[in-house]
Amino acid sequence: MTIDILCRVVDNFGDIGFVYRLARALTAERDAPSLRLVVDDLASFSRLCPEVDERASCQTVGLWRLVSWDNPGPQGRAEFRLQPPSHVIECYACGRPDWFEDLLFDTRRSDTAFVVNLEYFTCETWARDFHLLPSPTRSAWVKKWMFMPGIEEGTGGLVHDAAFDALLDSCADAERRQGIRNLFLRECGACGIFFSVAESQVASRFWVTVFSYEHDFSSVIADLALFSRERPIAVFLAAGRSAPGFRSFWEKAGKPFPLVELPFLAQEDWDRLQCASDFCIVRGEESFARAILAGKPFLWECYPFSSGGQLPKVHAFLAVMERSLPRHAFGPYRDMTLLFNRAGSRIGVEDSGPEVLELPEGVLLEVLRSNLNDSFEKLARKALKQGNLASKVLTLMRNMR
Repeated sequence: MTIDILCRVVDNFGDIGFVYRLARALTAERDAPSLRLVVDDLASFSRLCPEVDERASCQTVGLWRLVSWDNPGPQGRAEFRLQPPSHVIECYACGRPDWFEDLLFDTRRSDTAFVVNLEYFTCETWARDFHLLPSPTRSAWVKKWMFMPGIEEGTGGLVHDAAFDALLDSCADAERRQGIRNLFLRECGACGIFFSVAESQVASRFWVTVFSYEHDFSSVIADLALFSRERPIAVFLAAGRSAPGFRSFWEKAGKPFPLVELPFLAQEDWDRLQCASDFCIVRGEESFARAILAGKPFLWECYPFSSGGQLPKVHAFLAVMERSLPRHAFGPYRDMTLLFNRAGSRIGVEDSGPEVLELPEGVLLEVLRSNLNDSFEKLARKALKQGNLASKVLTLMRNMR
């Protein structure tokens, strides 16, 4: 079986990050399918996967064929004409390029093509209702189904392969988790990353990772500074547009805790960092799903919209958390999450700059002081119980009729 995976990049590395992870997980499956990836932003893909040549319209990357969405080139067009698409995964209702559409709906074809619309991960209840529903197309020869990722019963699960499961097992053991931390720090040192305290001291601290959209981070840094007086911390700042702003607020606050500014990390390295951390601030979908599976407390910022369209997703996630967290801890966690995701922030307006983050000092501090590890481990077990998304979508495609 050959599966074509289509992706148009919207949220920087989140969309292509998910597709890259899905492709790797599908390739790791028993009797793995052949994969052809059709991607519109090869530059972003090349950051995640250095083997990708962003200038090549058609290329081989490992075991996959990769073509440019807008310009597959003569070679790409010839390959797809020779083997027209028969099993297709459209990620996030991305649609299809015209040349692909023509091949898929070619009236001269006598075979049936199957399409899966793989949607964004959400905790909203409608995801269960839509999961595996057939979706009409303009041809009886092209059959389409909805596929909804999720952590609730009746959804498609999240992507996690054997390597990630092994990482989770390692981080569940204190000694092996410390070994993962030590290795990560040695690799950081080898890359020339500066530590404001001794590397050996960083390894034993309370680790916080930060990967968010742009904000006024002053209250976040104030709470982290207060928490650091009770327990030594180290903050790992992911590369990206929000990094300069966070660093600036940290400097204005007097550099109250060690800050490790990271280069762009490979997915495997990011997974290790998230799983070895004690608290994560994450954004979008890809790092959100990883944070859930890692089983460590986190603050999530949904991809924002000027209309406040992110809030239904946030409320749905909080409904799940209300069933997972102790009653006394849920209130502060809810307040923190809603304030961090308030309506009207930046949102979808790429050049608007950061807005004031209306997160009162003390809200994050109260959450950090709470012992929420058991609750988030429970959430991770709930998510893992739903199975591996890659296995589920592959089973669906093999059983399509």
